[in-house]
Amino acid sequence: MKVTNLNFWRCKTRLEDGEKLPRKIKKKILGNKLSKNKIRKRINKLELKVDVWSNGYEVPYVEDEFCPKCGCEEVYSTGNMAFYPEVYEKMYCLRCGTLVAMADNSAMIHELVFIKQEEQER
Repeated sequence: MKVTNLNFWRCKTRLEDGEKLPRKIKKKILGNKLSKNKIRKRINKLELKVDVWSNGYEVPYVEDEFCPKCGCEEVYSTGNMAFYPEVYEKMYCLRCGTLVAMADNSAMIHELVFIKQEEQER
């Protein structure tokens, strides 16, 4: 089944909206699912980095962001769920629906940051 560029984006937005799509189109958009072993190896390769903002606030981050459950890199966002001065946003994996990143009156923190911080504490 050939998916043109315009049709690809239409199908991707339909998938983000929660509509059901044929298996083959969904596989073209999301790619193959990674095995648990490959996900574990990919997590072990990650390096935890710290970005210092101008106000002195230190924000930990990882460069390669993906879902720690299925390895998918596609996410959908809830958008800001609070009024203007407040920031409350969640990002979920497009394939499995797992919470991947969250911002609650702070910078967007990815779930992999918490995993790497746990590893460093051990």
